[in-house]
Amino acid sequence: MPKAYDPKAVEGPIFTTWMSGRYFEQPVSEGVEPFAVVIPPPNVTGSLHMGHALNNTIQDVVVRRKRMAGQPTRWVVGTDHAGIATQNKVEQMLAKQGMSRHDVDREEFIQLCWTWRAEHGSTIITQLKAMGCSCDYSDEWFTMDPSYRAAVRKVFVEWYNAGLIYRGKRIINWCPRCSTALSDIEVEHEDLDSHLWHIRYPLKAPVGGVDHVVVATTRPETMLGDTCVAVHPKDERYAALVGATVVLPLLGREIPIVADEYVDPAFGTGAVKVTPAHDPNDFEIGERHGCAKINILAADATVTAEGGPYEGFDRYEARRRVVADLEAAGLLAKTDDHVHSVGHCYRCHTVIEPWLSDQWFVDMKPLAEPAIEAARDGRVTFHPKRWENVYFHWMENIRDWCVSRQLWWGHQIPVFYCDACGETVASETDLTECPKCSGPVRQDEDVLDTWFSSQLWPFATFGWPDQTPELAYFYPTGVLSTARDILFLWVARMIMSGMYFNDGEVPFRDVIIHPTVFNAEGRRMSKSLGTGVDPLDLMEHYGADGMRFGLMLQTTGSQDIRFSEDKLASSRNFANKIWNASRFVLMNLDEEYEPGEPQVTTVADAWILSRLAALASAVDEGLEAYQFGDVSRALYDFFWNEFCDWYIELSKGRLIAGAAEDAGSDARASRLTAQRNLVFVLDQALRLLHPMMPFVTEEIWLRLPLPPEAQADSLMIAAWPDPASLARWIDDGAERSVAALQEIVTAVRTIRSRYSVPPRARVEVIVKADGADALLVENMAEQIMTLAGVDTLMVDASVPKPAHAAAAVAAGVELFVPLEGLVDFEAERVRVAKELGRVRDDLEKLERKLGNAGFLAKAAAEIVEKDRAKASELADAVATLGAQLAELE
Repeated sequence: MPKAYDPKAVEGPIFTTWMSGRYFEQPVSEGVEPFAVVIPPPNVTGSLHMGHALNNTIQDVVVRRKRMAGQPTRWVVGTDHAGIATQNKVEQMLAKQGMSRHDVDREEFIQLCWTWRAEHGSTIITQLKAMGCSCDYSDEWFTMDPSYRAAVRKVFVEWYNAGLIYRGKRIINWCPRCSTALSDIEVEHEDLDSHLWHIRYPLKAPVGGVDHVVVATTRPETMLGDTCVAVHPKDERYAALVGATVVLPLLGREIPIVADEYVDPAFGTGAVKVTPAHDPNDFEIGERHGCAKINILAADATVTAEGGPYEGFDRYEARRRVVADLEAAGLLAKTDDHVHSVGHCYRCHTVIEPWLSDQWFVDMKPLAEPAIEAARDGRVTFHPKRWENVYFHWMENIRDWCVSRQLWWGHQIPVFYCDACGETVASETDLTECPKCSGPVRQDEDVLDTWFSSQLWPFATFGWPDQTPELAYFYPTGVLSTARDILFLWVARMIMSGMYFNDGEVPFRDVIIHPTVFNAEGRRMSKSLGTGVDPLDLMEHYGADGMRFGLMLQTTGSQDIRFSEDKLASSRNFANKIWNASRFVLMNLDEEYEPGEPQVTTVADAWILSRLAALASAVDEGLEAYQFGDVSRALYDFFWNEFCDWYIELSKGRLIAGAAEDAGSDARASRLTAQRNLVFVLDQALRLLHPMMPFVTEEIWLRLPLPPEAQADSLMIAAWPDPASLARWIDDGAERSVAALQEIVTAVRTIRSRYSVPPRARVEVIVKADGADALLVENMAEQIMTLAGVDTLMVDASVPKPAHAAAAVAAGVELFVPLEGLVDFEAERVRVAKELGRVRDDLEKLERKLGNAGFLAKAAAEIVEKDRAKASELADAVATLGAQLAELE
């Protein structure tokens, strides 16, 4: 093996070997329970970001473990056509040529989108390969593939014929920039500084001495579309005014005052202007009271002819002019500063407009009911479980889904209109003539929301609507891992559609809602904000395994990860540690080494095999529960601490002794046992590490000399360690013995470090112990002396503490290390006293700071907590240095 691990030299060739071996592919294997995962299809416009890196690492860990456990495993991969995003990319390309999409016809524009996809669409797939993701690349899907398009059309037509899809006038979220509707969950809300304008609406005739009502609004330009004023029916202030008429300022339109329970009497003046065409709640009020719906904005957010003198002005210019005219007319009562939440387009960040429009909708309530029940009875389980409640709340209050988009790129709505006879037909195939009168037909120009096609992903990718062997075998899938922000956009809709079209069978059993990755300061990662981190750069610096394992170390039950690049650095170092330890093991195998089963001949052997059994069980249980952080830390601690720092060190004596020219048969047999045990533990550890660190483990494992029954063409298809089989090695007695050894050795090493005893200097250790404790120390004496640099080790039940000796308590016994001749006591006393004084001063300053009520009241909680933790550390240091100074007296 080369001296150092080089990810760049290893990763590409290994991935090529995996691909050529077709290990990612999985045909139908009747009689064996399969395991399938569908990747959340990244946008065809996308490139790898930290959310992708985390989510795809999680999926690959799950998939690789299941594959090694012997289940026929398939990870479906593909990309989403990303309607708005792709159209924006092509429009930007045209804009550079001084053109818009309207300068080319629809077919030409769609062809440009296909061309863009051909040139750029494979970017993220290539990046997934660089990560080591073991997807089935031989069967890559795209949500505009012909078979997928057929599935989308079938869903639309079936729901249309069942009365679940309808066309109607509703308030939708409209993006004036993208010129398309957006669903509620495609709108991102942001708090903005604005104003609350209070406007006088004069009554046509005074009522009881009242000649006007005052309404408040954050969008004064929408008053041009007001068709009533609403008050609460129990609001005594306005009881006499209900049924009266006000004259709409600036336009002079007469509108009624109505009583409606939606109005909150405590908000503002208790009187609300109602614009049914520009607010969803106002729409409902208007419906209840039969008020007109006047749309005063065009698709580009300019004022229409309904706005009278403001026609043609942009919405913000219209707002400025309306406010100025109200003020000039003496109708602006007051203006307050006001912060309110404003919806923005999730793609271009333009402020959206609630807009009355003819759109296509899906009636969601009938679809939601079975999907709610599936989560309640455990057919679908959320991890962490708390996301269940979020899911239930949204599903139980679900609103109809606007699925039409005013775009050209996407699945064109399969509805055909006959202008001759008025017939409207939804069809799975394109129509050229009316089925009723044979007249010419035209297809609806809108396309479907991207999420409409994405919801079919778990079953359309197995060939649905055809009842294929793959669909019968792999559906339902096992696990879906995704981000919380598409729980409703995608996950809930997949459950609803999957159950509807697959005889009530859910599309997946487990849903992992993975943490959101923020930057180190807790801010959202964004390239545009300069807060993003590029996974490709991270892989360049730390290798794919370093990035993957570093992300797993940071994955906890918390939904927020503050990304730490230090974790990736330590993971890169961990990969190097694995490489170096493996290199040591292989270098200590003879040419005539014969593979064989592990064997216990020492307490250390029994201990490492027992710890391996515990690790295999912990990893299995942790991965079953999707506790990736716990699993990664367990793997790290075992390999670095227990295997490398302890067992390899404990084995060196036997390896050296058995290799000597004059070694006897017992020494040679002991060396062979140590070799076989090292290989066995390394083999099992590499298997357990492989799902998280596939490249370095594969490169090493292929070099291991294993018994024939343990071999495979690739580690990724080698057998997963069986906790039940390894359980035979569990040995509590050996674990207690080595734990005691570790405590004693660590205590001696700490004393050596504390007093700067040179590494080559041998020390004397006196252990005050009797009975079983004394016997344990005596049995482990050789190992203690080797590992702690001890020249003589004495065990005595009544020995007093020698003068000028450091003392410690470890494993329930006292031990003393005489320091005479090893330490310059006078110089050491001066050094320790000086250090103690400095630490005490720092502690006193910090305690004064923490005792200051003003500081505690003003400082951020995390700052206070950090200072308290520092004070605790300083207090411990004072105690340690004080004890050290006493030892030197």
